[in-house]
Amino acid sequence: MNLKDPAAQHQEWQQRRVFLTEFGRVNLQRMKAGGCSLCALMLVATPVYFQLNKAELRAFQGLGCLLLFLLMLVVMALFLVGLSFLEKNMDRNVGKIRIVSLAFSVFVLLWSGAFSLLDPFGMGAHAFYMCGMVFASFLIHLPPKIQICSSLVVHVLYLLAFSVTDHGTRYSFGDFSAVHLLDLLAPTAVLGLSLLTASSIYLGRVESFRRRGNSEAKLLELEKRCQELQAVNSELQKRSATDALTGLNNRRMFEEVMAKEWERCKRYSISLSVIMMDVDHFKKYNDHYGHQVGDYCLHQIGALLTRTVRFASDIVARYGGEEFIIALPYTDTEKAAALAERIRSEVERLRIEHEASDVADHVTVSMGVSTVIPLDSNSPDELIYAADMALYEAKEKNRNRIVAVELL
Repeated sequence: MNLKDPAAQHQEWQQRRVFLTEFGRVNLQRMKAGGCSLCALMLVATPVYFQLNKAELRAFQGLGCLLLFLLMLVVMALFLVGLSFLEKNMDRNVGKIRIVSLAFSVFVLLWSGAFSLLDPFGMGAHAFYMCGMVFASFLIHLPPKIQICSSLVVHVLYLLAFSVTDHGTRYSFGDFSAVHLLDLLAPTAVLGLSLLTASSIYLGRVESFRRRGNSEAKLLELEKRCQELQAVNSELQKRSATDALTGLNNRRMFEEVMAKEWERCKRYSISLSVIMMDVDHFKKYNDHYGHQVGDYCLHQIGALLTRTVRFASDIVARYGGEEFIIALPYTDTEKAAALAERIRSEVERLRIEHEASDVADHVTVSMGVSTVIPLDSNSPDELIYAADMALYEAKEKNRNRIVAVELL
């Protein structure tokens, strides 16, 4: 026993639901247009017919036609009211719309058949009936089996009713059976052509829906793959600009952003500061505790820098090994040194054990600060070099301290 994959079965059900909803929406709009047209036609035809046939209203045919006009007007008004309710919730009323569509089509066929049997205008016994066939077949899109079965039932009823009327006696061919044969063939041929054309239109719409569904599925798949590629590219760009251990910017990213900030500060003659930071005796820390513990120590310091340096214009990066660097646009020497001191104090508050250190029993950092107003005569490399030299001086002064310099 072959069972369908539940996911594929659900997708097939969803497609069928969408298909039925779309056809229901089309049928509903077409029935509204057809109902409004028939109401307008009846509103015009009823008084005109009444005015032209006052003398014949007492006769069966005249009164019957007038009643049919009024019946069409009332029923179409009821259809329009019902359609307005169904339109409010298309998704839940798909089945009801199909039933109403079938009822609409059958009513139009029955009405046109009844009007043809009365034949008040002498325009041929089948004229209105054949017009009703074409109208009903082309107005509403129903599956071929449903449309053919419903139309054939009405057609058989019409032919049976026609056989007991006096329409056949209006012809003077002499052979009454030949007249009836012609009466059978003419509307049947029109019905067949109408149903054939309606079925072709319906099947064409079905095929168009399937093709569109396949195209939409391919488009969704393509969009999904594009999103996946964008996510991968975004992740690759993030990785190429981010230090994997600390989550901070890496050195390449720092240099790119630093160059832009340098030009901006030079344009507006604004101070630019750099803090170069180094973890004191980090080689001894690694040797004593191991590289995994050392990596965790750097990760903690990176998280601390992320929390402490909060301005969007500031750039924090891991410069290499145990070295970190911070670029501070719009910041003079005093403010940069104050931030460096706050970072140094926060690192001490972490109380990360460091038994191998010559400075303290916990991890400490040394920092060099340099500040300059960028000019054409200097460069970012000079500012970084000055911060590095200030860091070297801080290490020479027994570490766990800050040395700040200002370039002229």
